[in-house]
Amino acid sequence: MSDLFVQAIYDFNERIIGVSAEIPLNCLTRDQYEWTMKALNEEINDEFVRAYEGQDLVGMVDALLDEVYFCIGALKKMGLTREQTTRCMIEAVHKRNMTKERGRKGTRGDSDADAVATLESPSAEHMIGQILFGGA
Repeated sequence: MSDLFVQAIYDFNERIIGVSAEIPLNCLTRDQYEWTMKALNEEINDEFVRAYEGQDLVGMVDALLDEVYFCIGALKKMGLTREQTTRCMIEAVHKRNMTKERGRKGTRGDSDADAVATLESPSAEHMIGQILFGGA
């Protein structure tokens, strides 16, 4: 994830939405959680599905990128700094995903177009905890 991408979304949330520039780490409030779930579901279950069914490439791209925008905005509302968001993506989620191998994950059907963990290494959650609370 480009640091520039995170910067742009944080700027939007601060300037347009009015999210404070300084927020302590916290879970979303009930209202923030409910709004985020509605926004995410609308993008995937309405806009992305409708675009796919119409074979609208531009609409599919827009829906998926809006989904990412909402997700990063939620991280901002949870008090992650721009640097923490980028580090969590690259040093935790991406790094852990790069230890996986192509394979079937039973919870997602019968396709081998997925990735499964093959090595015992720290989970992404463990690494995220280190980034957010462990001074890593």
